[in-house]
Amino acid sequence: MTRPSWVTAAYLTLVAAPAATQQTGSVGIDGGLSASGPGLAARANLLAQFGAFSLGPEVGASGLGDGAEVWHAGGAFRLSGTAGRIRAHGTAGVSYYSWNRCAECGRLSLLGISVGAGARLARPASWLSLGADLRWDRQVQGLGAAQEMSFVTVTLGLALHW
Repeated sequence: MTRPSWVTAAYLTLVAAPAATQQTGSVGIDGGLSASGPGLAARANLLAQFGAFSLGPEVGASGLGDGAEVWHAGGAFRLSGTAGRIRAHGTAGVSYYSWNRCAECGRLSLLGISVGAGARLARPASWLSLGADLRWDRQVQGLGAAQEMSFVTVTLGLALHW
């Protein structure tokens, strides 16, 4: 696809489709810890919401300790509760990961997945929600058993809803 095609597809997914179905969207920023580290972790997403189902782009970075780090960019899919103050959710994602295993090592670019669960605390009339997530990320391209790479993050953050 050409660049204008990608821009059009992103626009239709994130703006036109929710507006046409009179649904909402959200932008979320989470920060926390990499349990596989010690290190810091962060994720940001822009989700179009269709009732209990949400989808959209996501980016993130995690420190994995000993100079190792990973960056990712891809898509996230979320299934969540739509009523009540506490709304549990499950999340899955597919991303392109850039792994740096140590300060002296070269980067590995791999396709990966993430799965997780969490909850958001929201007031019905509020534009903001507070959430917590536990996510497991893993590469899906084979590098051999000795080089399997995965990590776990625990994050806390805010989401702005419209």
